[in-house]
Amino acid sequence: REWIRINPPSYEDQKASWQTFCACWATGVITEEHDTRYTATGMKVSVRFTASYRDRFGIPKTDPLGGFVPITGDMAKLIQASESAQEMANRPPKEAREIVLLLCDQPTLREHLDQGLEKKLHELGVSGLGELVVAHAQQQERTQPVAIYRPYQKAIAGFLEQINYAGPGEEAPIALATPAAAPVAAAPPSNGAAAANTAAPNATATTAAPPTIGGLRERLSNLKALFVEDLITEQDYNTRRASILSEV
Repeated sequence: REWIRINPPSYEDQKASWQTFCACWATGVITEEHDTRYTATGMKVSVRFTASYRDRFGIPKTDPLGGFVPITGDMAKLIQASESAQEMANRPPKEAREIVLLLCDQPTLREHLDQGLEKKLHELGVSGLGELVVAHAQQQERTQPVAIYRPYQKAIAGFLEQINYAGPGEEAPIALATPAAAPVAAAPPSNGAAAANTAAPNATATTAAPPTIGGLRERLSNLKALFVEDLITEQDYNTRRASILSEV
C-alpha cells in the first residue's frame, strides 16, 4: 500500500531541516494558515504551513509545506511507550514527518528559507530577531502538545545559539560602556623638565572618540554575514568578534 524509501535522509539532515523549519516559522519566513472544519463530533482546526521567499531571479514564490499530522490510536501509545522525553526532544516529531522529508528532498527550497532567515537577521539584528523568536516560543508553549513543543524548543535553542543571542539585555552593556569623552590622565613626569608639559593636558593629550553603537553593530553584523556565508572560519569569526567588542 505504501512506498518504502530505499535511501531515507540521514538523521543530521532531518535535524537540520527541522531547525530550519522552526526558525523560519518563528521569524515569519514560514507562515501558517488555520483551517476550521465543523464535523458531527465538533470543531476541528488544522494548521498548514507555507514558505514565502524570492527565487534567484528575485521573483516572489510560495510553496506549501503541509502541516502537522496527528498520530493517534495504538501507534501513539506505542511511540509514547518506546521513547523517552529526551529522545523525543532530540529528534523531529513524528507529526512533522511530511514537512521534514519535503525539506530534505528539496535542498534548493531549504536554501531559499535559509536566505530568508539571513535577510531577517540583517533587518532586525541579533537582538530583534532573538526577541521575536523567544516570543513565538512562548506562544507555542501554550498551544502545541508536548510531543511537538519539546523538539521545537530544542531546535529554537540551537538557532539562538547560532546567532549568538544572549537575551533581552544583550546590547545593554554596549550602550552603557560608551560614556561621554573624558580627558586622558597624563603619565607621571619622568623628570623635572617633563612637569611643564602636564600643566596643560588638553594641549598635548587628545581623547580617543569612543566607537558609536551604530558602527559597532554594523561591523558585528557584517562579520556575522561573512561567517554565515562560510567566507571565514569559526575561529576567525570568534577572534575578530572579540577584537571588536574589546573596543567598547
